[in-house]
Amino acid sequence: MPITTKWWLEGRVIEVKIVNSFEVDDLTQAVIQAQALMDSTSEQRVHILVDNTLIGPTNAHAADMNREAKPLMQDERLGWVIVYGKNNVLTRFATNIVMQLMHPRFRMVNTLAEALSFLNHLDETLPSYEQWRQSIPAPDAQDITEN
Repeated sequence: MPITTKWWLEGRVIEVKIVNSFEVDDLTQAVIQAQALMDSTSEQRVHILVDNTLIGPTNAHAADMNREAKPLMQDERLGWVIVYGKNNVLTRFATNIVMQLMHPRFRMVNTLAEALSFLNHLDETLPSYEQWRQSIPAPDAQDITEN
């Protein structure tokens, strides 16, 4: 599955990881899964971290992606959506356009470390960045320090 959706921090932060190329149907499934996770918690705000470090090309049009993601993006419980990873200018441009039209609390950063720091700065009820860092499994810990 090119897009996986799971809890990053149980009940508080959802991780959406995009690997390789994807289609609109993949995005639809990811949105359904993210919505189910949001529905499973009583938290008033749930944030989303989108890892597009390994994203590949897609044939999906921005309008189709917008249509599929819209229900999730309009959920009043959705906090910040932070995208990190791919620095490709075209990818960043397209992502910025789509996301800014759909959700006002959106940010793109370069690394997971920046994403976690930014999110921790915005939501003081979340564990500190250092606590998060310690909870990351060993293979992903390298991603934290890379630029």
